[in-house]
Amino acid sequence: MTVRSRARLLARLSNARHGNEANDYRDFLESVFPPQYSAARVSDPSGADQAIDPATSTPVTFDTEDFDTDGYADLGTSNIRLTVPANLGGLFLVGGTVQLTGANALEALMMIRKNDTANIAQQMNEVSSTALGQRMSAVGLDLAIATDFYQMNVYTEGGADVVHNTSSPRLWIVRLGQAPA
Repeated sequence: MTVRSRARLLARLSNARHGNEANDYRDFLESVFPPQYSAARVSDPSGADQAIDPATSTPVTFDTEDFDTDGYADLGTSNIRLTVPANLGGLFLVGGTVQLTGANALEALMMIRKNDTANIAQQMNEVSSTALGQRMSAVGLDLAIATDFYQMNVYTEGGADVVHNTSSPRLWIVRLGQAPA
């Protein structure tokens, strides 16, 4: 169902003369087709690479809010995370992508972390010294409450650079709905 057809159906239901029946249908439709998604994405297209120290889990930094419907990002306060706003706890899809280059072949781990204590998603790859480097991405499904936050960390055995350009890195969050009962 498109947004336009949903709006027409809701308008018809609003004008219905069947009292509570119209409200029941409207409530049902809004539960299946929420009026809007709550989401945010941050990135760093600055072009300045970020060094990752060897054997250190390092948060990736961001400088641009690509979109933010409800105030997940506050890059002036913390340029490494997206925080679940007040009254928006629930079920979330959280993901990120990053491109790494290294001086020699090494193992790298990219993690989506919740509250900087637990990984909800991760990917491990070998990073080569090629000019293009290695693109890594991960997506996780998680339950969160207000003030929980998500960040993307990179860990390498021998050091690497996070490539900051128009395609990397990005961290995003989408609220799918309320927590299941």
